[in-house]
Amino acid sequence: MQKAEHILIHESTPIIEVLKKLEKEHSKALICEDDQKKYKGLIVDGDIRRGLIAGKDLDTPVSEVMNCEARVASSQMTEEECLSLLSTKYTLIPVLDSNEKVVGYYSHN
Repeated sequence: MQKAEHILIHESTPIIEVLKKLEKEHSKALICEDDQKKYKGLIVDGDIRRGLIAGKDLDTPVSEVMNCEARVASSQMTEEECLSLLSTKYTLIPVLDSNEKVVGYYSHN
């Protein structure tokens, strides 16, 4: 499991800042959290692209375009179970504790 601090963003972050962070971190996805540091969703560039096509602008909060239905793993799962959730569609799996806080992630990298 990898540490997630570098790919965490707040759900109110504007899309333009999300794009900058994706580029800076050389990441294909970022993990969104709320004020209580609870997991809210996952954002990839495709989510942003679909949002922009639908009329959102670069100042739109990421919460309006993020994927709230992305796969997640529990910190109670084994590494093997977590890795089994990865696929061509799901390239990053956030790992959550019992309070829905992100404790890390697994990815194909």
